[in-house]
Amino acid sequence: MTILIVLMPMIHAQPSETFELFAEVPQATKDNTIKITGTTKPNIDITIILNKARVAEIISDSNGDFETDNIILTRAKNEIIIRATDNTGNVKTLTYNVNIDIMPPVVKYKDIPTGSTTKTLTITGTTSEPVTIDWRTSNLSKYTSVQVSDSFSFNINLEDGLNKLELIAQDKAGNTDKQVYEIIHDVAPPKFQSTNLEELEPCYLDFPTVGGKKVDLKGQISEKATIFVYINDESSPSKIRTTDDTGYFRIKDVELTGGTLKTSTTPQQTTLAFTDQYEHKIKITAKDLAGNEATAEKTISCGGCGGGASGYTLNTAASLTAVIPSELLPKLLIQGVETITMPFNLSYTGLNKAVLKNIRATPVLLAPEYEDDYDNDKITVNVIQQNTPNREGATGIIQIQIQKFDPLGTVEPDATNYRKQYNVSKHRFGECTFRTNIKDANYGCMRFFLILEIPYQEETTQTYLDPNLGQTQNQLIRENKVQKICIPHIEIQIDTITDQFIPSKMVRKQIGNIDYFLKKIEPIQKILSNATTYATYTCIASAGTLLLSKLAELTACQIGEWVSTGQARWHSEIAETGMCELVYNPKLDDEEDNPGIKGNERARNGCKACSEITGLRKWIEYEVMHRACDRVGCPAAKTFKSYIQEQKGNPRGIYDSIIKTHFDKAPENKQKEIPALEKEIFDKHGVPVGNHQNKKVYIGNDCGFTDYIDTTYESITPGKRGIKELYQHTKAPAQRDYCTKYLRAARPECCGIKYDQEWGTACGIGRTFGVNIFPADTFDELSESVCYAARQAGQPKAKGTGLDCSGGMLWNALAGFCEPNTGDAVSEVIYTGMHYKKINPDAEKNRIYVFVTPVVNTKKEIETYSVYRGY
Repeated sequence: MTILIVLMPMIHAQPSETFELFAEVPQATKDNTIKITGTTKPNIDITIILNKARVAEIISDSNGDFETDNIILTRAKNEIIIRATDNTGNVKTLTYNVNIDIMPPVVKYKDIPTGSTTKTLTITGTTSEPVTIDWRTSNLSKYTSVQVSDSFSFNINLEDGLNKLELIAQDKAGNTDKQVYEIIHDVAPPKFQSTNLEELEPCYLDFPTVGGKKVDLKGQISEKATIFVYINDESSPSKIRTTDDTGYFRIKDVELTGGTLKTSTTPQQTTLAFTDQYEHKIKITAKDLAGNEATAEKTISCGGCGGGASGYTLNTAASLTAVIPSELLPKLLIQGVETITMPFNLSYTGLNKAVLKNIRATPVLLAPEYEDDYDNDKITVNVIQQNTPNREGATGIIQIQIQKFDPLGTVEPDATNYRKQYNVSKHRFGECTFRTNIKDANYGCMRFFLILEIPYQEETTQTYLDPNLGQTQNQLIRENKVQKICIPHIEIQIDTITDQFIPSKMVRKQIGNIDYFLKKIEPIQKILSNATTYATYTCIASAGTLLLSKLAELTACQIGEWVSTGQARWHSEIAETGMCELVYNPKLDDEEDNPGIKGNERARNGCKACSEITGLRKWIEYEVMHRACDRVGCPAAKTFKSYIQEQKGNPRGIYDSIIKTHFDKAPENKQKEIPALEKEIFDKHGVPVGNHQNKKVYIGNDCGFTDYIDTTYESITPGKRGIKELYQHTKAPAQRDYCTKYLRAARPECCGIKYDQEWGTACGIGRTFGVNIFPADTFDELSESVCYAARQAGQPKAKGTGLDCSGGMLWNALAGFCEPNTGDAVSEVIYTGMHYKKINPDAEKNRIYVFVTPVVNTKKEIETYSVYRGY
């Protein structure tokens, strides 16, 4: 047996060679692409694994450095593994977590002030994640960095004056939050240079508030500051305002309430006719941006306007709404002959017997702060009274005579009358609050504040024990008393004067153009002159008759209403709607009332008397004066659309406030009659509201119903009537029967007829003095306005109206006494630009021109002309 032995060399295992691996990988990024750099052993393989997927393989360079910048992250949270493998198979790995963060950090700084009195300021706040805050002020060129997280605080230094502080917070992903603040470093307090606190007395409590007053505070501070107003030692300010950049402030409607009642008055204050007086402490604190403060204080006494005894009641509400005239004329103001009349009704409400003496009215003495708010220095006041038979009460009028008012006269002595009147018409322009209690930019006004002194003698009976007779005796004591009642805020508008001028150069140029026509008019001048004279006389006579009827209406309606009381109380609004028999119905008369005419019957009779005179006044106004005066004045009529726009919001409901209130006072045994009366009132006079199952009764202008009337030709709003439908209502017999009545309630379907009553005679001559002179009017304002709206809406045929509006503007005979459609229109139209008032935009295309045109006459025996006006 042979044994073969082979000798093999021994192999020893080589130890693994170790190497280092370093990498720079961001923990977070706001982008989805990152860059990875690192260093390791030279010339070895580097593998990048993203979320378990190999995304890159690179080789380190001769220095061992490696880099890649195209790693695209695929998730919000990513895992990255970097694996290095050398030539002998040795492996080294690094693992990183990388988040995509696109949201900036939420950093909230707490109470960084706008001003500081200290040089060092501590910045505190919170952050949603760890950030680095770089900050600097405007006087520093470099930023200072602070590492913060969660809640933090650090200090900064301020320079004197304005410091603009920049705070830039950056998270690990590079998202930033930048905030800028302006901080003033100031150690000097502000100073009050002026206030109006000394000008607030004498102070009257606001009417009719008891114990309350609103004042305006104004003043000047040495620098911009915040103003705090404290009333009567309040712990919190009533008002807080900031001055303008110059330090000026004005704080309106500061309420003085909760004052201390004074137990006595000084002689000087007594002359102001105060009632109980209340002391109010006003403190104004000014705090600048750095927090420095200054204070101004004043205690003022405010009393109720009026005072003295309290035996009489004045119907001030009626007085304020019955001022005559409703508009002041600038011409009369300049001449010093304008007079205002206010009717009043004074009744004694005491428990004793009184004898009224002569009443006096004077302008109230005002504090300097409020003198410019009223025109009390421009008037003298007189009272005309008529005592009742028992001399306890009175009715009468307060006459306010306005002194000559010509503020331009001293500045421009040579000013024309137009300039003077225009200037007067702008008095208190933009300050007036009449009508809807908003500023009316189209009118000026005058404003007054009066006090009424009511002297009277009151008789009381005092019982005493006579020691001589041993019996009680009665002694009559007469005591003289004076009561003072204030009538605040009497405001009357001033009639507007147009600001349209005619350039003199244009006038001179047109003189030559119209001279020829003036000479040719002479043959027909006499005819026109005579006709115009008769119309003028009729106009003047009807205006006088109308004035008398208005005075009669004032007596029968307003004064009659004021003196009606108790069950006999009635309202002129019911009279104006012609519903006296319905509201004060005989079915509600109380048979068990005292003998004589019963309360409900007295109310019915008073209402009917007012209703009759109101109907007469309207007939004179619309059927006589309008038609005569329109022939003389030839006014430029408003379009139907413009008329509707002017009347928006005019009607007001009277059922809840008047009719229902009266029905509620009916005797219990008469309440069963009310449902039937209500149904009859609603069926005849009501306007549907809401779901159209209920109705309300209104008074006012028919065209003012904003919920029911639209100014478009055909309304697309459900429930609203456009101009076309309103015109159709005027042709419906049932609507005409109701709407042509002068005594009725306001209803939207009557809008067209109301417009026709007011403006139907402005141009045409078919209807004069209530009679149709011609079968058809020479010019129908309502039809022309409907056609105008139809053409604007692209419907020249005006289907459904019976009108043909396809032609151009009509050249009809619109003046009072001229032949229609004679001769051709002149070749050149001369427009003067003269208006009584500003032109409504809708009327720009609807102006009226006067034409005088020679008519060709082949016989040449007499020269003939056509004189007419048209669109």
